Formats: sequence, C-alpha cells, structure tokens
Amino acid sequence: MPRILIVDDEKNYCTVLSLLLQNQGYQTNTATNPFAALEQLELDNIQLILSDLSMPLMNGVDFLHQVQRDHPNIPFIIITAHATVETALEAIKAGAFDYLLKPFDNQKLLLTIHMALDYAKLRDQNKLLRQQLELSHNRELLGESPAIRQLLSDIERVGPEKSSVLIAGESGTGKELVARSMHRASPRSAEALVSLNCAAFAEQLL
Repeated sequence: MPRILIVDDEKNYCTVLSLLLQNQGYQTNTATNPFAALEQLELDNIQLILSDLSMPLMNGVDFLHQVQRDHPNIPFIIITAHATVETALEAIKAGAFDYLLKPFDNQKLLLTIHMALDYAKLRDQNKLLRQQLELSHNRELLGESPAIRQLLSDIERVGPEKSSVLIAGESGTGKELVARSMHRASPRSAEALVSLNCAAFAEQLL
C-alpha cells in the first residue's frame, strides 16, 4: 500500500491521522516540522504528503515549494483550521492537489487521498507511455543481431559529431533509415532532415 507522510506540529493530530490511515491499509510516516519531513522524503518511498498549513518553523506553502522543487511528482494535500481564500489559491497555484479545512469528514479525506494517488498513478503511466512511444518512433532500425547492435552503437557514437558521413550499401538495405537515426542522434535533431534523390536530378541542376 502507498506510504503517506503526515506533517503537523501537533503530535497528537499526527497520531490520530496516522491511525485513521493505517486502519485503511496505508503505511504512514509522521513529522512534527517540515525540516524533519524533508529528511524523511530522502530516506523513504513517500507517495503522498498531508501537511498542516500553519507551522512555526516553516508554513505549509513554503514546505510545498520545497517539495515541488525536489520531489515534484509527490501529490501534496494541505489541511488547516486557518483558511482564507488567498491562502487556498496560493496553495493550489503552488501545486497542491487539494486544500481541506479542519475539522473535516474522514470519508472526504480518504476520498481526496484516493483521488490524489489515482491522479499520480495515471500521470506516471501517461509519462511512461509517451516515453515508449517516443522510443518506438526513434527505433526504426529493429533487430538484435550483433551486426544491428554494432550499427546502432555506431549511430549513437557518430551522430553527435559534426563530420560528414557516407552511408554505403545496396539498394533496399536501409541507408535512409540509418541517415534518419543519425539525424535524431545529432545536435540538429530539432531541425528538418532534407532528403535528396540525386539520381533524379540533371547534373547541371544538382
């Protein structure tokens, strides 16, 4: 089950929330100040943060900024008894998933946590699918033979260089595929690749 970090300067409140979430099957960590929480983020696989807004050493929005800088993929829910429209807007703009007012209904809290974790899971799956799609577009040369692996290695090595490259081979062996792969591996990959069929041009025009 996901591990949730609870951050509140009231130790008893951390304990109550921790028991509530553990009864739902979640794993929990607690911290009574944001600095201790930041240390736990480096040590444990935290998948969601519940944080109070008003804390003496660092307020919840400043803590959120720190988390966004170093752990931008962790959903962050702010809980507070001292809410204003301005602080709510500031928290959402800073990247908070939601903003809950104390005292809140336990079922609402659990639903918000469930939605935040689902959102993070879908976002990560979407990112993985985009990477796989990009990889499939970039791998027009397919194969696992020693010759293909050597060719792909040569393309990765030569592509970033500025030298001119002659690609030789019989018709139909994939010279243009190699050229496109080299272009994608080059610093000019964002620019257009222009292919010319020199045999189709008259000598003077060429």
